[in-house]
Parts: sequence; C-alpha cells; structure tokens
Amino acid sequence: MSKTRANVKKLQRRVDSVSAELNAAMVGYSQSKDQNQFTVQSVAKVPSTQKQIKVTMLTTLYVELVNNLGLSKTMMAREEPLITVNDTHHYPLRVRTSKAKAALVYTFVGSMLMVLFFWARALIQGFNPQSAVIN
Repeated sequence: MSKTRANVKKLQRRVDSVSAELNAAMVGYSQSKDQNQFTVQSVAKVPSTQKQIKVTMLTTLYVELVNNLGLSKTMMAREEPLITVNDTHHYPLRVRTSKAKAALVYTFVGSMLMVLFFWARALIQGFNPQSAVIN
C-alpha cells in the first residue's frame, strides 16, 4: 500500500510541475505570436512555431499524467479496506462490578421487596376480616 501511495505522490508532483510548465509555455507562445503578428518572413515565425509545438507536447504529457494519476488513485482506493478495525474484542468479557456495590444493590432491592410484601399482606388482611383472626 505504501508503494501505491508513494506513486500517487510522485505523479501528483509531476502533474503539478508539468501544469506550471504548460502555463508558462502558453504565455510564451502567446507573447511570441503577438510579437510576430505582422511578420512576412517565415524565419521570424520559427520561434513561435517551436513554442506552439512545446505547448502541444506539454498538453499531451499533461493529459497522460492526469490519466495515470487517476488510475493510481483508483488502485490506491481499491487497496485500502473500506472498514478498518480500530479495536479488537477480548473473550471472555470481564465483568467489572465490585462485590460491595452488588451487595448494596441486592440489599436495597430485597428490602424493597420485603416492604412491598408486608404492605400487600396488610392490605389483604384489611379487606378480609377472617384472616386477621387466624394470625
């Protein structure tokens, strides 16, 4: 994966440098064309033609580099996994409760159930007068 990433970085640098060179060549060609606009002699037009050829070559090189950069980015995207594992699980999972805390919770729940039981018993005895005599 690092080779592909390095290749993409290298191609990106080349694309940037060719783009800068192409821009400079286009400006040079335009200046040369402006200077030789009204010349009749063919010899005076040679530098302008050379600059035009340079612009054409750099344009072709730029297109190829951009295509190769796109392919390299696609290959790099294929190599990278869609889901990355950040943390792995450990079996069996450990329960991290303290015994004192558990005892306190169970004591509270038990006492609440006991109070509920005695309250329900007193409520039932209040409705049934015969059950009060038995106890």
